Amino acid sequence: MMLVTGAASATVERYAFTASITTLWEYDKASDVITNVNTSTFAGAAISMTNVVRGTIAFNTDALLSSYQPDPPTSGTYKLYQLDSARSGITFTVGGLSFVSGSTLAPIAQVADNASTFGGWDTFSIDAYKQHDPVMFQSSDIMLFDKTGTAFGSAALPSRLDLSSFHYAVVDGGWLRQADGNQMHFTAAITSLQALAPVPEPSSGFLLAAGLLGLVAATVRRRSTPTVGEHRIIA
Repeated sequence: MMLVTGAASATVERYAFTASITTLWEYDKASDVITNVNTSTFAGAAISMTNVVRGTIAFNTDALLSSYQPDPPTSGTYKLYQLDSARSGITFTVGGLSFVSGSTLAPIAQVADNASTFGGWDTFSIDAYKQHDPVMFQSSDIMLFDKTGTAFGSAALPSRLDLSSFHYAVVDGGWLRQADGNQMHFTAAITSLQALAPVPEPSSGFLLAAGLLGLVAATVRRRSTPTVGEHRIIA
């Protein structure tokens, strides 16, 4: 019997990053004023311009295209992917704050290859959100831009990210208080992006094959094991 194992296994690509804060600001909705600050305790713990952001990103390479797609660029390609929130997202710590994206809203990845939408640049980004919080809505995104348009060869999810291939690389974090609409945001320039061991994901064909093998093994065991009261004669 021949077993079909399907396509190559998908993976979850993972990277550790560090970043230095370049802007930190608070927004007051009542006065519609944005104020740049050196330190903020808006989100319940202190964050300052001198803090280093340390975190990880992850994305599953078998992600499907998002149901919403932007208008096609006049040149190049630009795609949106809906990531699996159980396997993909953003986590980081900065000052006294931490962020871990949750499963309420699926992370979205964007990939552009020479897209006119971005002036012919190659881009990669992930937008992620924390589990629903009735007090504070939290979000984060990571964005990488290559102005030469040579980082990618297509708009497929990349199997490798090299910080040296990008001219602009940042991570953002935002906190929005539900009660009054006031906000705090930071932007940080990514200073290191280190690949971690990817997590292999068995393909559906492989899982089916494994299930069939398990069924065959169970059948063989049942046939070879004597039942109660059965006498077996060995020639």
